[in-house]
Order: sequence, then structure tokens, then C-alpha cells
Amino acid sequence: DRDTYLQFTDLQNWPRASITLQVSTAEDNGILLYNGDNDHIAVELYQGHVRVSYDPGSYPSSAIYSAETINDGQFHTVELVAFDQMVNLSIDGGSPMTMDNFGKHYTLNSEAPLYVGGMPVDVNSAAFRLWQILNGTSFHGCIRNLYINNELQDFTKTQMKPGVVPGCEPCRKLYCLHGICQPNATPGPVCHCEAGWGGLHCDQPVDGPCHGHKCVHGKCVPL
Repeated sequence: DRDTYLQFTDLQNWPRASITLQVSTAEDNGILLYNGDNDHIAVELYQGHVRVSYDPGSYPSSAIYSAETINDGQFHTVELVAFDQMVNLSIDGGSPMTMDNFGKHYTLNSEAPLYVGGMPVDVNSAAFRLWQILNGTSFHGCIRNLYINNELQDFTKTQMKPGVVPGCEPCRKLYCLHGICQPNATPGPVCHCEAGWGGLHCDQPVDGPCHGHKCVHGKCVPL
């Protein structure tokens, strides 16, 4: 689950930036955005919350967490405003969380790529070792409508590593009765079922007589 990501280069007016993206996932953890090396900004999903770690060179780095969880399978809007040593984080237009990183003023390396949904293995290992991120897995779910400084980013013109699947359409064709559709699982979209439910569409009680029975040319009916 590492080394799967999108890579943006030649970003303008970075790191002073307004960043907005929409994400949908049923997972607890995963990398959303990462830029930098020793000085960095990292946005990750951690235990269902959005975590932002920021260090413009005034070690130690600071981190803030969203009060909201966003891993319910629905699309949520994550908005960041980064300006020098300050970062604001808001979810779905709610009240922003603010982080000020005091100390000697630096700016991030504007030549470093912006990674979306993950990062290269060597960058990932270094960020994990320096506690810039708390979980090293790539993001599993859908990321769409990434705006940087009010400009929509074209994912098709980036470096796209294997494992990244264009589009967020698969879940429109998969209905999960008691669960959440996960769009970019390896074999295709799958249902993540609520406790006590199973089956391809989360429509079978786990302790029911039909659970585990596959009918090739019919439907199981408990008697």
C-alpha cells in the first residue's frame, strides 16, 4: 500500500496557498497530501480524523486534528489555508482550526513536489521516522476536485503511479444496504459492511442461514 500516489510539480505560489479537496473513504488512515522534506506540510487521515502537521523550518513541528471524522463513505470537503507559519483547517465549511508555528521564519521548499494520496517509499520512510506522519499507508478511497489557489488541478496531467484509478464512478453501480462502498479496492469497488452484516451488498445477517451460501443461478431464501 505504499508507493501509490499522484505527483504535482511546478506549483505556483506554493507554500502560500489555499487548498481545497473532496475525499470519500471508509478507511481510518491514509496520506492525503505531502510537501517538503525536513520542513514540510503533511495532511493525512488518522483514525478517521484529518491531521495536519506543519513545520516551516522552526522545529519542532506542530499538528492539529479535525474534530470531525470523515471516513463514513460520503464526500467531505477539506480546506487548508497556509500562509507562512500559520495554517487553517476546516471540514465541510465548518469552523476552522488554526495552527501557528512560532519561531524563526522560513518558507517551505517551493521546488519540492506535492504528493497526493501517498508518497514514494523513501520519502514516506523519512516522514514516518521524523514523526511528520503517523501512518505510512497510501489513501484508499476517492479524491476529487483538488483546487490550489482556486485553480482546479488536472489529475490526468500528473505522474500517476500504479494503483491509482481515474474517476470516482464505480460506487454509483454498487449498492450497499448496510455498509459503505469503497471505490478503489484492488478487485474493484466493494462494500464495507456494518457489524452483523455480510454479503456482496451487505444484505445478509452474519448469523443468518444464507450467510456464506452462494447461489450461482438463484437467490438464497431462508426457510
